[in-house]
Amino acid sequence: MKKFIKHVPLWKCHSSKKVRFNLMSRIIILIFMISIFPIFLLISTIIQNTSSNLKRDITNTAVQINDITSSTLATLLEHESSVLTVLSNDTSLLNYEDSNNAKEFTTNKLKYIVDESPFISGISLKAEDQEESFSYPDNTQGKLTSKDLDGTYFYKLAKKNKKTAVSAPYFDSLSKELVITITSPILNNSNEFLGAINLDISMGTFSEYLNSALEKYKGHFPLESMIYLSNGNILASTAGEAINTKLVLLPGGYHIVNTHDEEFSASFKDIPYYFYRGQTINQLNFITYIAEDKINSLVVDMLQPLVLSITIIFMISLIIGLIYTTRFLKPLQYIVHTLTKLKANDLNIHIDTSKIKTKDLLEIALATNELTHHLSTSIHDLKKTSGSLLKDASAVDQVSTQCNHYATATLNAINEIKAGAKEQITQVTDAIASISTLHCQCENGDTIKEQLNEHSTYVISYVQQGLQTSKDLTLAINTQRDKLYELRIKVKDLGEKSSQIASILITLQAISRKINLLAFNASIETTRAGQQGNGFSVIAQEMQQLADTALSFTQNIQTIVEDNIASVSYVSNNMKQVILAEQTTENVLGEVQKQFDSIEGATTLVEQSIKAVNDILTSVSLTKDVIHVDMQTIFHIAEKIINLTHSSEDYGNIEFATLQELLSTSESLTQSSQYLETQIGQYTI
Repeated sequence: MKKFIKHVPLWKCHSSKKVRFNLMSRIIILIFMISIFPIFLLISTIIQNTSSNLKRDITNTAVQINDITSSTLATLLEHESSVLTVLSNDTSLLNYEDSNNAKEFTTNKLKYIVDESPFISGISLKAEDQEESFSYPDNTQGKLTSKDLDGTYFYKLAKKNKKTAVSAPYFDSLSKELVITITSPILNNSNEFLGAINLDISMGTFSEYLNSALEKYKGHFPLESMIYLSNGNILASTAGEAINTKLVLLPGGYHIVNTHDEEFSASFKDIPYYFYRGQTINQLNFITYIAEDKINSLVVDMLQPLVLSITIIFMISLIIGLIYTTRFLKPLQYIVHTLTKLKANDLNIHIDTSKIKTKDLLEIALATNELTHHLSTSIHDLKKTSGSLLKDASAVDQVSTQCNHYATATLNAINEIKAGAKEQITQVTDAIASISTLHCQCENGDTIKEQLNEHSTYVISYVQQGLQTSKDLTLAINTQRDKLYELRIKVKDLGEKSSQIASILITLQAISRKINLLAFNASIETTRAGQQGNGFSVIAQEMQQLADTALSFTQNIQTIVEDNIASVSYVSNNMKQVILAEQTTENVLGEVQKQFDSIEGATTLVEQSIKAVNDILTSVSLTKDVIHVDMQTIFHIAEKIINLTHSSEDYGNIEFATLQELLSTSESLTQSSQYLETQIGQYTI
């Protein structure tokens, strides 16, 4: 009996006490998150790009200021050096002690040069033949230190080197200001030293020029600039540091002096700065710097209007989105309210689609109304179906009970038929076993018969092969004997020819001895003839050599012929023994052939006996096959009866199980119909 499982709707499994955001809150939060992320990304990108661009512009401006300042100082020194060179070529300036007019002329010329340039603080000159120097203004003596009271340092320097020299910046103790002195010798056409002229450049005036140039080129950037010596003394500064102050003594100044990077950051007077180093000219170091907090202030000032505009645009967009979302959510709330009632099994609902303006929501509302209508129709149909199911389940229960009774009777009859069929198949099985034993014995007889046939065939074949082999062997021996006779005759002829060769060799040896004797006689006659017989002497020598060679060859041939005669004699003797052995073998083969003839006769008799046995076994085998076929037929019929009884039993069991399932299904159908009635009663139509 199947157990009926009650199905519970999935939505009833969720806890109703869990707090959730409503749909409108979720959409508002989602819109806000989607909107705010690109804004933050855009603002961060703008801040990063603005900061990078600002730092790049500040760097370019600082490098430009450093280049302008250094180039201005280099141009200034070069210009003033050229002015001083022009003055040094005017030897009339050295006549300042000759008369008042000459003194006034020198004064006016020096005054004109000093007044013409804002950077020249004074000019002084001294002639080699004069005790006193002359200067404009009067306090311009070109002092390096307060110890050089007579002011002859640059004079001696010019006299010694006889070329223009530029000093490093120094503090003049007489004029009380920081100056750079350019000194140049005054030489005549013979390059003789006549005197020297010094020109002082005021670094204070140059510092004022630096401030004005910085204000002109720095734009809106709060840059500061500084010039200091390699020993750390500050020569000019736009940040208010005292001139001639030691930079290394200020907080962070040591790091600035010892850092040679073109761009670096350092703390100066406890404030973080970015520094941009320029070129070094005549021990003068040019550097421009800006405070880090001022860069941040510039970034904030630049970004403030942009961020404000973006914020206003974002707020306006957010308000518009909220308005549109609210208008969009009203129809959605109608749909959610309808679905909530539908969830509560209230089918008496309908959505007013005339209030919905959005196409997607209108389609959802129409689909919801259609779903509600279909659910109502389905519930009505289910009510009718549940009533019919209850009636059908009762009828099925009655029919199943009757069928169950009939199935029990059928199974009992099948069991009786199966028992009788099993007893019959046991008897048939025993008979088939006896026939199988007889079949095996017949098969063994067939096997033995086949083996005898095969063995007799092999024996006859081997006997015939033996007879043929003995005949072939006899023929081969006869042929070999004929060949041996022929070979013996040829060996005899070879011996006779070897004897003839030996007699010919004896004749050749006699001829060689005669030739040798003739050659010996010819040599004797040549000796008698003297010089006239020289040609004949050569012929005699050749004849003697030919005779010796022929004699040697005949001796070798004689040795070979003697060996050949001995071999022929040995072969001839052996041939006689081989011919005797051949005759003995031929006699033995005759006896063997007679034995094979006897075996062939006996084999013929065996073959006839095997044929008689074969006929008997064939008759037995045919009778056995007929009996075996009949018994197999009986066995197959018995097996079919058993199989039919098994099939009938299986069908009876299946029918019985089907009836049991039908009864169980009938009960389940009754319970399902009752549950369906209960569930339909929960819906409000």
